[in-house]
Amino acid sequence: MDFLKKIDLFKGLTDEELKKFIKITKEKKFSAGEYIIREGEVGTSIFILKEGEVEVSKNLYPGFESCLLTSQEKILTRLGPKDHPIFGEISLLDEGVRTANTIAVTECTLLYVNRKDFLQLINRDKQLGFKLIFNLGKLLCSRLRKADDDTVKLSTALCLALSKQ
Repeated sequence: MDFLKKIDLFKGLTDEELKKFIKITKEKKFSAGEYIIREGEVGTSIFILKEGEVEVSKNLYPGFESCLLTSQEKILTRLGPKDHPIFGEISLLDEGVRTANTIAVTECTLLYVNRKDFLQLINRDKQLGFKLIFNLGKLLCSRLRKADDDTVKLSTALCLALSKQ
């Protein structure tokens, strides 16, 4: 339970509220090289990395494989337990497809919660639900800001590259 308290999604939760959340979690192990999440598949769970390291990547559009020589994926980041990563959070609110791949770099242990159990929990305990949804919203805003910054950096780099031709 102590490692969950360090994760932004659980900020402001009491020990009792955290225990309620833990009751709906399940644990799963993944081998090195195994996909935890595949971009484009329908998501139904959020994952919390407990042990191991993962890489988050995006699939490249057809024709861009030559940019990375052998891979059709662009690695965005590598995360370990010290980063307190959670991923797949969009699937708690949206029944759409996954937006990135998450691959186990080492053997990993993850906690996960599926959407159905999450929705039942936040409907049963409205105060806990408010805290979780509020924290989830803050997390998504943070990730959207980073995506916006990355878009500006890439657009600037493209503009500079094209202006030198």
